Amino acid sequence: MEQAFDAVTVYRYSLPFAKPLILSSCRLQDREVLLLEWRRGTHSFWTEVSPLPGYSSETLSCARRELDTVFDGVAYLSPALLENKLAQCQGDLLPSVSSTLAAAVFECRHANFNVPAVCPLLTAGDLTGATLARLVNSPVIKVKVGGLTLDEDIARISQICELPDFTGKLRLDANQRWNAKDIHRLCCKVDVERIEWLEDPLVVPEHYQQWAEFSTIPYALDETLHQNPQLPVRTDALHALILKPTLLGHQRLVSLCDWAQSHRVKTIFSSCFESPIGQRHLYALANIYGGTEAHGIDTLKYFSYLQEPQPVLDALVYDGRLL
Repeated sequence: MEQAFDAVTVYRYSLPFAKPLILSSCRLQDREVLLLEWRRGTHSFWTEVSPLPGYSSETLSCARRELDTVFDGVAYLSPALLENKLAQCQGDLLPSVSSTLAAAVFECRHANFNVPAVCPLLTAGDLTGATLARLVNSPVIKVKVGGLTLDEDIARISQICELPDFTGKLRLDANQRWNAKDIHRLCCKVDVERIEWLEDPLVVPEHYQQWAEFSTIPYALDETLHQNPQLPVRTDALHALILKPTLLGHQRLVSLCDWAQSHRVKTIFSSCFESPIGQRHLYALANIYGGTEAHGIDTLKYFSYLQEPQPVLDALVYDGRLL
């Protein structure tokens, strides 16, 4: 008989960034999350609830209240019962809550897995000679674009592609900041063979249906996947789905993975600046669904100190017991 959980405890946890993190819709000094400690006999593990401000549909306070609702009246809970509860509640759970419950099931079912291949991330602030020198052997690099003028982005892209020893490709993440005219100009100005894909660049998602009219570079979908509840429309130029479990929730995530597999589209897992505990769930998902692709999980470097896959105990703030 499967061993039940003895206790599930919630803690508040804050991880400072080395410098303020400038995202497309907000500025963060630190990453505030909830950590859940799951105990079974002498063994325990952690999962994370980490909605991303400015992007998630819920706040941390909303997620905390929903955890109380999910566990209300529960006196006995095994991994199998948790899995059943997750399946029954899927459509009604906040994305970050369903993600942490799925992470707990994964920890019980798939405790051992490898760290997947990582796609290095470059933002405008990372574009230094020392940083570029460390990445010349990377087969693929993700570059944040769209925050500067198009001409400035084209100059950055060319600078990276012209590095003497760099023969890899770029994934350009534009965060829905470009229109068809911008993308056509980009295709005329850069070596399109060096671009693996553009990540959800269009301001108007409906224009993906006319993609071949203005672009010779493939595209991937990211923000569109959690803005639109429908499954994607398959086109020849759609090469990948960029999946953020914290934003999508577990049910939506699995349905997109199944869709991608049936349509021969790559699945790339991407972080929302989770702690190493949250990243661990991404590693598990990438091992199961992500094949041998390099995933967008190069974000721990932005925190002020090297994080371990266990929380810093002095930083934990007790916030209640669920079970």
